[in-house]
Amino acid sequence: MKCSQVDVNAFTDKELRNINYQIRATRGELLFARKWILLEGRSDIAILPEIARIVGCDLLGAGVRLVEIAQHGGPGGCIKIADQLGISWKLFADGDGDGIKYASAARAQLNGRPDADHIYNLPDKNLEVFLCKNGFLQTYLAACPAQNPVTSTPGTEAYYAEVAEKSKKRKAELALSVAAEIESNPLLVPGELLSFVKEICK
Repeated sequence: MKCSQVDVNAFTDKELRNINYQIRATRGELLFARKWILLEGRSDIAILPEIARIVGCDLLGAGVRLVEIAQHGGPGGCIKIADQLGISWKLFADGDGDGIKYASAARAQLNGRPDADHIYNLPDKNLEVFLCKNGFLQTYLAACPAQNPVTSTPGTEAYYAEVAEKSKKRKAELALSVAAEIESNPLLVPGELLSFVKEICK
């Protein structure tokens, strides 16, 4: 067993408040994990564990924990404490402005470590757009309000973005629907997500 000590002087006051509440007080088990996957939102948290289960990876058993960084104001504080405790980490971020900002914040703390080992940005604006483009369009399209139909040209970037935007009020529900679809047919898992999950389970 390895013991580590956290240097509180390395953190801002805001980071310490977030760590004290979001980690130490409510999710103390994170401090004993082997690896953290830093995520932006609840859709990621609903879908990635299901993909892991399909590929035979028990995230909890493997010591992998999912950490929602939006509650921490970004990945900075999480990365600092993970590094000090010797916990491996990888960021899973959207391809939009916030995702790129999170990736940049994470990159600033790599200290020479390879980007690919610690940072992954989706190739699309967000997970919902990615899923629309990779087999789950009808799931999201069916959730768009009939009184406000999608008007963009089908198959275009604008179309997928509009579908994701107009279905976002049901985002959490749709993430669970996608997870259920994946459970019933593992072949539906997009290759890029499958590769990511296999990598984090190592």
